[in-house]
Amino acid sequence: MLETIAKQLGPGFIVPALAALILGWFAKLVTDLHTGSRQSRRDFLDLWRTLDKSDDIALEVATRHLFGDYLPAEVIRAATALAFPTQQLQRLSLIWPHLRYEAATGRVLLANVRLREPWYRRWAIAGYLAGYFVLALLGAVALQIASKMAPSTMLTWMVVVPAAGSLIVAFGSLARSDTIKSLGAWGVELVDALNVRLRYQSGGQVVVSASVDARVAGTAVETAARSSVRADRATRNSD
Repeated sequence: MLETIAKQLGPGFIVPALAALILGWFAKLVTDLHTGSRQSRRDFLDLWRTLDKSDDIALEVATRHLFGDYLPAEVIRAATALAFPTQQLQRLSLIWPHLRYEAATGRVLLANVRLREPWYRRWAIAGYLAGYFVLALLGAVALQIASKMAPSTMLTWMVVVPAAGSLIVAFGSLARSDTIKSLGAWGVELVDALNVRLRYQSGGQVVVSASVDARVAGTAVETAARSSVRADRATRNSD
């Protein structure tokens, strides 16, 4: 039966059929992700209401349930102490592959320190974008060649599989360039703000990098001062 269908459709049917299967799988994946995200948000809120915030394991697992990454508990506490905590955690999970947490000093550091430099980020973004265009072009050309080959031969699959792999790596390269772009837009500032907050959480014993934005540090101090004033007013009112 399959041979009859192949003869009727012609030798080039394998690539359109494969493309239809991939597109169908991708559409289902997007739908499942959307539905799963809504359910994950509900589950996270249910967990967060009853969560013991002092339990590091519970805090890390609950946060991963919504944001997709295991973040260190101390970093989660620092991020939730900043303004717009949900956005900060979402952004942090996005750029976390470029970061690492140094438990000995209690600081969040860039895995590649050169990513702090704008010129290096520009070159990295350009390199990933170039890789995206080259790999995507190679994959598209290979699929076009495969569409003109007999579908039952091993040579056809030897062309189709690397072509699909090239397209997957190409989109991964594009996503990588976006995360590095995010580092320049707000990522480095977020890292500095987290380190300021981590310093306050540890009682001021952590040495923050000299490149920390003074405005971020000043904002943290001002927020702490306002909290102290509100606490003093509440104490006087209770008296």
